[in-house]
Amino acid sequence: MQRTPAPSTNPRLEAPWAEQIRRHYEAHASSQFILFGNIHDLVLLPESRFGTLHEGLAHLTQKFDLILSYRIDRGIWVEKGGETIAAVKEGWHPETAIPEIGRILRSATFARSTARQIAVIIHEAEKIFPTGQRGAHYELAHLVSGVRAWASDAQYREHPLATFLITENLAELHEDIVQNSRTVQIEIPVPGEAEVTQALNLWAKTYPQALPAADFAPLGRALKGVMLQSLEQEVKLAHHAGEALALDRVGSIKKRLVEREAGELLEFLQSRRRLADIAGLKEAKELIALHLAMWKQGKTQKFPKGYLLAGPVGTGKTYVVDCIAGEGAVPVVKLKNFRDMWYGKTEGNLEKAFRLIRALAPCIVFIDEADQSLGKRDSSANDGGLSGRIYSQFAQEMSDPTTRGQVLWILATSRPDLVEVDLKRPGRVDVKFALMPTGTPEESVLLLQALLKKEKLLTAEQLGQVAALQEKIPVWLTPGAAESLCASLYTALCAAEAEGRPADPLAELTRLLENYQAPVRKEVMEFQIRLAAAEATSAQLIPPAFREFR
Repeated sequence: MQRTPAPSTNPRLEAPWAEQIRRHYEAHASSQFILFGNIHDLVLLPESRFGTLHEGLAHLTQKFDLILSYRIDRGIWVEKGGETIAAVKEGWHPETAIPEIGRILRSATFARSTARQIAVIIHEAEKIFPTGQRGAHYELAHLVSGVRAWASDAQYREHPLATFLITENLAELHEDIVQNSRTVQIEIPVPGEAEVTQALNLWAKTYPQALPAADFAPLGRALKGVMLQSLEQEVKLAHHAGEALALDRVGSIKKRLVEREAGELLEFLQSRRRLADIAGLKEAKELIALHLAMWKQGKTQKFPKGYLLAGPVGTGKTYVVDCIAGEGAVPVVKLKNFRDMWYGKTEGNLEKAFRLIRALAPCIVFIDEADQSLGKRDSSANDGGLSGRIYSQFAQEMSDPTTRGQVLWILATSRPDLVEVDLKRPGRVDVKFALMPTGTPEESVLLLQALLKKEKLLTAEQLGQVAALQEKIPVWLTPGAAESLCASLYTALCAAEAEGRPADPLAELTRLLENYQAPVRKEVMEFQIRLAAAEATSAQLIPPAFREFR
């Protein structure tokens, strides 16, 4: 990488992010770069081998006179032509190391006769310049000011200098550095289909037992979104065991690797249930099935951006998502607990989760208890503005037009009134379903019979006799409440067996129904029914017995 481009016989680092750095640097547009995203993964180097991001940057700056690198656990080290030539042992602590690098740069820039070309690489920049402490510490302010100067001051801009700040998440890096107009933010993306396929082709030469196939495009397509270093471990293990990395194993491998990389942020949902297993909701099931068919056929031009599943507690919102996952159209992931006690970490977790979601696309993202998870536009004063920042991140990500037909958001809540209106508008959530309890005695009987049959608690003859208990079976019965009744019946039958006394399942069920008390008070249930009915996109997506609640 040179200020004035010149022909070179050396192979170039061809990654898009490297080309972006070259363009800005050689045009004298910018000399400071924040590299974020998939920074811990392997990078394909020009000599057809994989290395670290640091090795990639060292290759990119191989014609520089010096490379000064710093990491908290290692201190400062000096490289030239890819070789370490010195280490500054006193430069371990940031309050010592950053000023020392600044001193070296000032010395080089003042000695204009030599005009040495220097690169600075700072790893784990978020630990050195953490967010959320603007003006709180003089030492930190001093370090931040010095680093900003490397990008902004004429003394440095006129010198052949390039500085790189490496962090996984922008949200965890100090605002004054991220918001510096002279600093360029460059994302290191999660590997896509082309990158994974290319890696598999290279590894096939070394690990033929694991990769015997000639065409790796199907594997690359199935494994996109997985970090290359994690995938290489799987290839090595398969080669050692003499097993081929086949397509039929990809699903479980990808699930394990992505969940490991995501930490506690994402969980793959795998289910044997299908849409046909949902009782009732005829119109809703037909629409969902149509959307999934459109997705498979690539008809995504006007595909919905999101669903809202609204309904009282226990009406099976999570069950519906399980059934969608069981259809197997695309991966379904659940966004788990992304909140953290440390300032900036919550936003960083979301940034990482969104990055993985985009890499996994096409996929479905499920957010349970959406009224609690998505934040608020007007954040309360006692959370330091966190809720507002969470809301802003979700609003931006969900409305991204480039993800239409790639990411489908499914929000589930019993309190849709507490989800910000802007997050429920078309363009973020296009279809809203009302999931309700049973609306008639007949529906209650059918629901209870279906669950009793599934759990094999009654014989076929006894199941037919459940209809005679219709007067005792409550209306507004939710699947959750019916499951609880079945669990109580199972417990009663087990108790009778343990005591050595005969048990009549129908008699036990009758006793349970006579003593039944709804888990949710009627007025609360009615309130949540009215909320769900009011939110539904159309009357057709409300079960007939509840359309009057509109």
